[in-house]
Amino acid sequence: MKRRHILSLVCVALGGGLVLSALAQSPPAAEAPPAPAAERICKRVTATGSNLPKRVCATAEEWAALDRKGREGAEDFDRQRRESVGVNPVGGS
Repeated sequence: MKRRHILSLVCVALGGGLVLSALAQSPPAAEAPPAPAAERICKRVTATGSNLPKRVCATAEEWAALDRKGREGAEDFDRQRRESVGVNPVGGS
């Protein structure tokens, strides 16, 4: 029992020393404030086949990327449609 009591006192003394040494150190330099979060823009989007609009939120950069992706998809579709004019997809001449 005495041995356990002595061991616990030693642990408390060592732990207290670590805490005091940590407090004695100089405070860390002021960190730069975190960058402000980009403002979210919410829009109501109605999906094809649905009557209920869905609220979608994204940053201005994300909306621009979505617009660009949609525009590129429409251009690809239009280009493929123009290239296939006059071609019989069934296999006839």
